[in-house]
Amino acid sequence: MNTVVDTEDIYVYLDMVDGSENEYFCRSFVANPDYDRTVGQIKLTTLWQEKIDLCAGTSEVIYQYKNFNPKDLKK
Repeated sequence: MNTVVDTEDIYVYLDMVDGSENEYFCRSFVANPDYDRTVGQIKLTTLWQEKIDLCAGTSEVIYQYKNFNPKDLKK
């Protein structure tokens, strides 16, 4: 696609509507896919991920960053 204003290319990502063979919707669009949109953004790291089953009263560590332990945090 091209814009009327400045004739730059725009990339449109479409997806098919569930249960339809000829209906689509716009999932996203970007003006320049080569532009790094992470520049200037804060970098975050997941330290701990735990799955807790409230019904069974059990928990399972799904992910742990290096040697991180939440018990070592100061309260």
